[in-house]
Amino acid sequence: MKKIKKLLFLISIIITSYIFFSSCQTFNKEINSSVETNVITQPSPSSLPKLVDVVEEKTIQVNDEYYSVGNYSFRDYSLDGTSFMASNKDSFIFTWISYRPIINHKIVERASLAQKFDSDGNKISPLLILNDDSAENSYLTAFSNIMDTAMDEEGNFIVVWNLEYKDGDERGIFAQRYDKDGNKIGAQFHVNTPIKNYTHYYPSVVMDKEKNFIIAWVSSSRTFEEKTLIQRYDKDGNKIGTQIEIPFGNSIWKSYSIAMDKDGNFIVTCKPFMKNKILIERFDKGGNKIGEDITIDPNNTNEFLTSSSIAMNENGNFIIVWNSNERKNDVEKDKILMQRYNKEGNKIGENIIISFDNDIIRRNPSVEMDKDGNFAIFWYSEPIDNKTDEASLITQFFDNEGNKVGSQIENKVEQSYTNRPQIKIIKNNIAVLIQIDGEIFIKMYKLIYE
Repeated sequence: MKKIKKLLFLISIIITSYIFFSSCQTFNKEINSSVETNVITQPSPSSLPKLVDVVEEKTIQVNDEYYSVGNYSFRDYSLDGTSFMASNKDSFIFTWISYRPIINHKIVERASLAQKFDSDGNKISPLLILNDDSAENSYLTAFSNIMDTAMDEEGNFIVVWNLEYKDGDERGIFAQRYDKDGNKIGAQFHVNTPIKNYTHYYPSVVMDKEKNFIIAWVSSSRTFEEKTLIQRYDKDGNKIGTQIEIPFGNSIWKSYSIAMDKDGNFIVTCKPFMKNKILIERFDKGGNKIGEDITIDPNNTNEFLTSSSIAMNENGNFIIVWNSNERKNDVEKDKILMQRYNKEGNKIGENIIISFDNDIIRRNPSVEMDKDGNFAIFWYSEPIDNKTDEASLITQFFDNEGNKVGSQIENKVEQSYTNRPQIKIIKNNIAVLIQIDGEIFIKMYKLIYE
């Protein structure tokens, strides 16, 4: 009897233990299940569309005909450095300056033009006359050929420029908003606060998904005090706050670059005047600085850093490219380098040399990135001791893990120090701007993803 009681006692313990552990296991599963539903995972590059190939589609000559628009009649001849592109997800707009068009049977000095294209490079608008020298209060006077543009998802756009003799005795920064058909929205407006004995150069404009925009420029005093200034605007063109001053700049060339993510956070990079380094500053959408400056220094005392360019995707990850010149033992070495960062400003890997050769000059690198982090780098190149006036614009594509996609693509152009490369990604295509002897071309490439 005692044995039976003991056996029954052991069986009850086993059953109780089983029930207890089963209930614990069920409870743990419920906890794990509830935790899993609250986990927010960031997509890794491997889960995003990755660029695997690039195919040349076609070449468009923008200024390829005699135009007759209203009282205008001209064949456009544009000089280097006067053409700019802006894009949204479905189209892009190309703006440039025409020299000596005929208006009302009279030759004027210049006119500002625009042409809209779809993502495949087909024209979707007539030629747009933005302004001309014959108009009252025209901005197109001496030294006003430095422009930039930005466009929202609906196709409305803004043009910014610098203008001499509108800012006391110095250059100022001005802007004009347009609807998707090229009609002016309001009047042109003065961007910078006039500062006595200061000149303002190299305007840039960027726009977020809410159509708010930022205009940046370099300000230089007669005593060579250089700084970069930024003014924020809402979607209706009203100023938000006062100018943001970044205490570095360089008016000798456009050595700064600005980029913005979809939420309005933005980043500025610049090569300070007379300083051999490149600085990066990050800001939130309210214009508040984020963290400390990020500094890029030369690798040795013989290396000199010059111009830089920056691109940011929708999530805030960014890439910077820059030009480095090294002279040692009478041998000159020019390099194009890049560094990737996440949205917190932490490096992704180490900096990479994109192009390097002892007898090749490389200048003015530009970078463009799609929403998934795939990107393209573009720069101007010419041989040292070039006696033929030949030069090239070079493009190298990369996937979102930083791997090269294909080999470098070379487009021949004429030698020009001011030929600043430009590239724009539109949907699954990329547009590359090329200028040769006053002729303006856009090369379209198809981007293949997996």
